[in-house]
Amino acid sequence: MKRLITIAGIDEGKGVRLVYFYDSNGKVTTTDTRLPYNGSTESISPDYPSAEFYEREIHDFFGITFTGCPNINKRLFKAEGDKKKPFLGARK
Repeated sequence: MKRLITIAGIDEGKGVRLVYFYDSNGKVTTTDTRLPYNGSTESISPDYPSAEFYEREIHDFFGITFTGCPNINKRLFKAEGDKKKPFLGARK
């Protein structure tokens, strides 16, 4: 059985790298993807419900949209209407 451990968002200066960490019977595997700032990708939350929290967090901090995430616009860390992405520094 494969389970999601976490999703990490990394600002690489030219965009955001997403690294997905999985556990399958004690073996850790990773997959990654690179997106432009304010890019979008498919949500994995339909298959891994715990991904919703990580996807919402990455959306708040980096502006990445996860298509199909049920509560993507429900803020975890920011006030409604706050457009600043705290982990992008001066980038927009």
